[in-house]
Amino acid sequence: MTRMLRVVNWERFQHYRHRNPPWIKVHQSLLGDYGFACLQDDSKLHLVLLWLLASQLDNCIPADEAWLTKKMSIKRRVKLQPLIDAGFITYASNLQAPCKQNGGTETETETETETEKDSCSEPRTTGSKPDAVPDDSKTFDDLKDLPLYLADAKLCQRWLELYAAWVKAFPGVALLAEVRAAHAWEVANPTKQKKNRARFLHNWLSRAQDSSSRREEEHGSFVL
Repeated sequence: MTRMLRVVNWERFQHYRHRNPPWIKVHQSLLGDYGFACLQDDSKLHLVLLWLLASQLDNCIPADEAWLTKKMSIKRRVKLQPLIDAGFITYASNLQAPCKQNGGTETETETETETEKDSCSEPRTTGSKPDAVPDDSKTFDDLKDLPLYLADAKLCQRWLELYAAWVKAFPGVALLAEVRAAHAWEVANPTKQKKNRARFLHNWLSRAQDSSSRREEEHGSFVL
């Protein structure tokens, strides 16, 4: 039986709640996304085409590379693993909600003009919600360019609590800069990506705090 794939946080890329919308969103922040920048050019094209296909298939995509290559009308075979490793797509069983096959062929008729006013709303606060995108704007703003972390439901759910604790525990650390560095390390080391990211980030920040304290002491600015 063919496994099914889903685009992570799919609702970020469209406004519509039903299958086969006339258009999807592509955020300009994608150009500054480290995970996207690390992809090969072919994989970048495959990702955008997968987004379009997800809009037709209610974000329930067969993990069949031969079928996808034919469906996308491209010459080079689609390679799914780089996109999975980068956190842009995942197997349906890895997300909280399984794929639901919809027998209808409902098509949204809303025009771009009618929905353009929603194009800057991230994330949406009503209607269908992504599996891991948090409701609060601070969490989304902190993690929006970090796909591995934004797709981690447990981390997103605890983000505000963890961040508040880290502010107090690690006063000498540029928290978001270090979180981005930790994310970059995980992207560069896909076989070493962490299951318990709260603990991983805590240890990462603790080491950064120790390094900061040593530098201050060496420069004579360490305060007792």
